[in-house]
Amino acid sequence: MGQRAGTPDLILCWRGRFVAIELKAPGKVKNLSESQRACHADIAAAGGTVATLDSLAAVIAFLDGLRVPRIGGSQEAAA
Repeated sequence: MGQRAGTPDLILCWRGRFVAIELKAPGKVKNLSESQRACHADIAAAGGTVATLDSLAAVIAFLDGLRVPRIGGSQEAAA
């Protein structure tokens, strides 16, 4: 049991929008497996948002762009 192969590492629903984030080592964002590419395409085709990111700063910027609030601090404080 578990998730389908290729499922992104982080999944959330924000204001009715499905959002998925694939985490990669720095500089490895292009290194997606075939199952990851297929899953990302399925998410996008269904109207979800998916991103492949390689740093905490990139994840924060991505979530800030979606206006996902942070717990314990303001958007500006962590930038």
